[in-house]
Amino acid sequence: MARGDLNASQAGNQARGDAIADRAIETAIVRVLTSKYGLNERAIQEIQLLIGLRGNQPDGSIPHSALRRQDIGALDRVKAMKSKAAAGATPTAAEYNALRDDVRMLFEALGLIAQIIGATK
Repeated sequence: MARGDLNASQAGNQARGDAIADRAIETAIVRVLTSKYGLNERAIQEIQLLIGLRGNQPDGSIPHSALRRQDIGALDRVKAMKSKAAAGATPTAAEYNALRDDVRMLFEALGLIAQIIGATK
């Protein structure tokens, strides 16, 4: 979408460099999305729900927002498991500690994801 698209979609304020209000920008963007890309207003509302611009609840939660790939980036940093299957009926201290390290690593990654998701509320 080029700058001319936004300028051409406005009803007024056609001069370049004019400051326009946020509401006017939103209206212009909707006009461009409907005219250039053939999206109807319902599809645009669905996109706004997914990115968290609509449907916010009084408690601040965003129930329909999508989870973005960067939100779960902490899982990319999870290393290979150290623990192995226990050799005998009773696991040794080393086996237990390796398993505990693996669980701690997953717990920290999930904690980071929970913080990111919680920050969007």
